[in-house]
Amino acid sequence: MKQQQTKDLEATILKTEQPRIEKYLTYNYVGVHDVTLTGTHTNPTGVIHVEGYVNDDPKLTFDAGIYDDHFETALDPTTENFPLLKNKDRSVKTVSEIEAEEQNN
Repeated sequence: MKQQQTKDLEATILKTEQPRIEKYLTYNYVGVHDVTLTGTHTNPTGVIHVEGYVNDDPKLTFDAGIYDDHFETALDPTTENFPLLKNKDRSVKTVSEIEAEEQNN
């Protein structure tokens, strides 16, 4: 029973966070056109992390932390060849900032 609840929770997290993580990656990184989520884990402090990869390439992996209700900006590329950030100063916009910009346009 507990195993099924864990699978259901993971499925809900992946479904809910997919569009947010995809929006963040396609907005902030060069050449990201596809995002695949592969699973979740919870670290010892209770933070949920979502793993995945971009551009249909399982070698271009990332780990996204969900520190509040939803994913905002805590994403770590976990491979050397991950696409580069669009801004040379390495600044990024959060999902909320991207959504606010979209509403204003």
